[in-house]
Amino acid sequence: MKYLISLTTYSILLSLFGIQNLSAQYNYAEGLQKTLLFYEAQRSGKMPANNRLTWRGDSHLRDGKDIGIDLTGGWYDAGDSPKWNATMSFAASTLAWSALEYPKGYQQSGQMPYLLSNLKWVGDYFIKCLRFKSIDDLPTYRVFVEVGDVDEEHKSWVANEIMQALYPNRPSFYADKDAPATSIVGAMAASQAVSSIVFRTNGNTQYADALLLNAQKLYEFATTYQGNGTVKNAKGEIVKHTENYDENRFEDQLCLAAIWLYRATKSLQPEASAQYLKQAEQLAGRFANRVPEAYYNYSTYDIPCFMLLSEDFPDNTLYKQKTEAALDRFLNLPKSPGGLAKIGFEWGTLRHANNTAWLLFVYADHLAAGARKTKYEQWAKSQLDYSLGSNPQNRSYLLGFQPAGKTVVNTPHHGTAHAPWAGWEHLNKEKPEFRYQPRHILYGGLLGGPNWNDEFKAEVGNAAQTEVALDFNAGITANMARMTSVVGGKPLPNFPPKEKPDDEYFVEASIADTDNESVEIKAWLNNRSAFPAKVSSNLSFRYYFQAEPGTQTQAEIVNGKGATISQPTLYQGSIYFVTVTFPNTPIFPGGLDPNNGWTPFYRKEVVFRLKSSGSWNNANDWSFKGLSSQGKNPVKVNQISVWEGKKKLGGIDPPKG
Repeated sequence: MKYLISLTTYSILLSLFGIQNLSAQYNYAEGLQKTLLFYEAQRSGKMPANNRLTWRGDSHLRDGKDIGIDLTGGWYDAGDSPKWNATMSFAASTLAWSALEYPKGYQQSGQMPYLLSNLKWVGDYFIKCLRFKSIDDLPTYRVFVEVGDVDEEHKSWVANEIMQALYPNRPSFYADKDAPATSIVGAMAASQAVSSIVFRTNGNTQYADALLLNAQKLYEFATTYQGNGTVKNAKGEIVKHTENYDENRFEDQLCLAAIWLYRATKSLQPEASAQYLKQAEQLAGRFANRVPEAYYNYSTYDIPCFMLLSEDFPDNTLYKQKTEAALDRFLNLPKSPGGLAKIGFEWGTLRHANNTAWLLFVYADHLAAGARKTKYEQWAKSQLDYSLGSNPQNRSYLLGFQPAGKTVVNTPHHGTAHAPWAGWEHLNKEKPEFRYQPRHILYGGLLGGPNWNDEFKAEVGNAAQTEVALDFNAGITANMARMTSVVGGKPLPNFPPKEKPDDEYFVEASIADTDNESVEIKAWLNNRSAFPAKVSSNLSFRYYFQAEPGTQTQAEIVNGKGATISQPTLYQGSIYFVTVTFPNTPIFPGGLDPNNGWTPFYRKEVVFRLKSSGSWNNANDWSFKGLSSQGKNPVKVNQISVWEGKKKLGGIDPPKG
């Protein structure tokens, strides 16, 4: 798209006219760097070799198995585990659009490779989602639009690396000619089409061609079979879709897809391109009257359609009038005392503000200098800056982004970042495992935000205000790209910083019983892994002791389902150890087992006995140090080491020599 004035000239004009509130206030390049990383934290499937987050690992590698295909990949929707192509499409479309509008923002901040990586992650997944007997046989098309069982999976508060252990066969849902889910398929087509332009612009024509073909076939299916509200499950049964969509409203998604297909094929397939543009106009005519009252979110694309058509048809006053009527309405909406626009509803207020700000930024940058341009820019920047700290609390709602003089929140409603081991117990103030502080920083995630009175509760369980999501981050990432283009900024070096793992594998132990000939130890073997969270099925621990001269020691399990114990093994001198193992027993940070008396998934308990043929003296035993006394709860003992096979995972062994 061509600007009426260049961004460089625009920046000079701002300086000349002294418009201070449009000048740099925050390091937007750092913000862009961090908001893009958020999308890497949302990745599902097999992690790539260049994964930048040490706390993210492979997850949900069985997606699609219920229907016999590979549906691994894509992004998780929010702080939970479902994959919804509706929100995925919205985020990918907005990010790709921002790369076309403001490539300079991505390039000068060094973030273009990360943007392309994120777009490819979704693009690859959407290519997987289209299945057919023959690519030209539309009646055989199945378009997968959702993976996951929201009701079941929301019962667990765990990292996504662990979810498969709890729900190994989660369901897949698809659209076909009998249940076409047009709004979602149309949105997928739009995101693939605009992404193809981005990749072509950046020199990857082969991948651009693959995305374009995928977009064209999705669009062809969506325009041939139309209807909303239902999908099919693995059994082929028509079921209600998880998300609620107006069954008669999908023209805007199809229209946006047609517009991006027109632009993607303009120089490649002129005849097809002309048809796409004609169809876009026809579709736009079907929802023109609702544009002035519309919003921009994952189920409503009305305003972007008219914005883009006003660029394609500059002489058509209808598109311009409808667009400006919609954008002017936002200027006149009431605001919170601190300046947050009251858009939509109070769940995710900053999501609404930033997604709307994106529209005003883009439209303003296509206007000549004047009052409307200035008002749009000022309004958009005020909403972005409110999110970053220009609010009554001087609080940044962007995770891991703390400008000077501001506070920042780090309590997102995000299971994987929170890295729990005891599930919902961490969010219950009455439980000993209560802990709100996440173990990881979810850099760049935009929190839902305060209510319309600027009030905010920084609690992980307060999902309405601390949830993060794909669609929440779309607008603010695009806005960061715009502001970086206009005012510059510098990304942080060596980002992201490496997190130092805390204790993940350890044993808690106490004295169960002891006498002059033996000792009984009560031990709890813990897997609280988070770097990344992991299911382990062959964990063991070593208990070290010193044998008295001339005696022999026998080891046995007193109580402990599935546990085995070795006979003493010489370590050095008179120091021996026994190995307690839980073979073929999954131990993982998965909360409590409702089917087994709410016992912990994350630890296994055992009582074992060491009996001497002579006298027994605990005083010199390496692993006896630190045990809690008889009758007390077990405590963490560093001198009991934890192993998985031959790999030591935690604890301290006696020094050699």
